Amino acid sequence: MKQILRAARLVDGLNRSAALSPILGIEAGRIVELRSGSSDVASETADLADVTLLPGLIDTHLHLVCNPRRRPYFDPNESRAHILLRAVGNAQSLLRAGVTTAGDCGGPNDVIFPLRDAISDGTLQGPRIVASGAPIVIRGGHGAEFAREADTRDELLQAVDEQIAAGADFIKIMATGGGGDGPGTACYSAADLRAVVERAADAGKRVAAHAHGCAGIRNCVEAGIQRIEHSSFFGNEGAEFDEGLAREIAARGIHVSPTNVIDYRRIQQGGVGAPRALLNRNWRAQYELGVKFAASSDAGVTDMFCDDYALIPELMVSELGMTPEQAISACTRTAAETLGVASEIGSLEIGKNADIVAVKGNPLDDITALRRIVWVMRGGRVIYKS
Repeated sequence: MKQILRAARLVDGLNRSAALSPILGIEAGRIVELRSGSSDVASETADLADVTLLPGLIDTHLHLVCNPRRRPYFDPNESRAHILLRAVGNAQSLLRAGVTTAGDCGGPNDVIFPLRDAISDGTLQGPRIVASGAPIVIRGGHGAEFAREADTRDELLQAVDEQIAAGADFIKIMATGGGGDGPGTACYSAADLRAVVERAADAGKRVAAHAHGCAGIRNCVEAGIQRIEHSSFFGNEGAEFDEGLAREIAARGIHVSPTNVIDYRRIQQGGVGAPRALLNRNWRAQYELGVKFAASSDAGVTDMFCDDYALIPELMVSELGMTPEQAISACTRTAAETLGVASEIGSLEIGKNADIVAVKGNPLDDITALRRIVWVMRGGRVIYKS
C-alpha cells in the first residue's frame, strides 16, 4: 500500500530552495511520487503539519565502538559484549539525531560487521551502516588498538584481502599519524597506497585514508585515494597548508570528510583541544577552492557524541562559511557520494530509498533547526518519533 506524506516544506538535498506543501508517495520502501499540492490518492496518509522534510542525514566518519566519555576512548581489554552493547547504544542514538546512514571508519571486525548485519536484517533498529572494520595501520601507529597492523607491501595487500573477506564495505588506511602521535608523519609511500587502492578496486571497494599533514595527503592524492579523512593540513610543527595540493584534491574530485567538530565541545567546556582556528582556516580554504566536503563527526572519540550530529552543519555555517543549503548537501547528497551509495540515498528523488527526516522549522533559514528532529523514516519505515 502506498503511503502519502504531507508537510509544510521539503529540502531535497540538491542545494535548492525549499519546496512548499510537498506530497511524497512511498511504496515498497522507495519514493514513488514527489509533488506539491493536495493529494487525491486513496491511501494511508501521514500529515506531519508544520515541519520540513529532508533526506535522512548521513555521518561519513564515526566510531560506534568507542566511548566518548573517557580517554582513551577505546580499551582493547574490554569485553566484546560490552563493546557491542555500547555500539548498539551509539547507533540508536544516531536515529534520534536524524542520522539514517553511518560510515563507521574503524572498529573490531567481530563487533561492527555483526552490528551492521543485524540492523540490515531487522534484528536491531538503527541506521544503515557502511563500515570499514579494522583500519590498516603501521605497527604501533595511530588507532592500532583496533586496527590491522601492516608495514610491508605484502602485508598491506594481505590486510586488504583479509578485510574484504571479513566483509568490509570499504578499506580504511592510516596514511599519517594522528592526535599527539605525529600527524605530520607519512606512514606509507604513495606507491604503497596505490597498491592498496588497486587491490581494493579489484574487489569493487573504495579506500578512505586518514591523513593530516601535507606529506601524507600528497601521497594519498598521488595514489588515487577516493576519500581523505580529516585533511587538516596540520603537521608535527603546526599548520602547513599547501594551496596547490588543495587545488589538486578539488581537481581530482576527491571527497574530504573534515571531521570539523573535533574537540569543539571540550574547548567549549574549558578544556584543551586541537587548534581550531588553524584547522578552520585550512578547511575553509579547501572548501573555497572547490573541495567536496562530507558531513563527518569522528563521534566516539573523547567528548564527541553521536547524538550531537547537528553540530557539524552548524559549524560548517558559522566557522567554514558555508550556506545552510551547502551544509545540508554536505550532510546528505555529498555524504552519500562519499560513501558510494548516492544511487540509493542522499536526496529526495523518485526511485530512491525513503530515508526521510522531519524537523521543526526551516533549516534553510536557521541551520539549528536540524536539532529539532521530530520524525525519522528509514527505507519507508518510521523508526523514530519525538
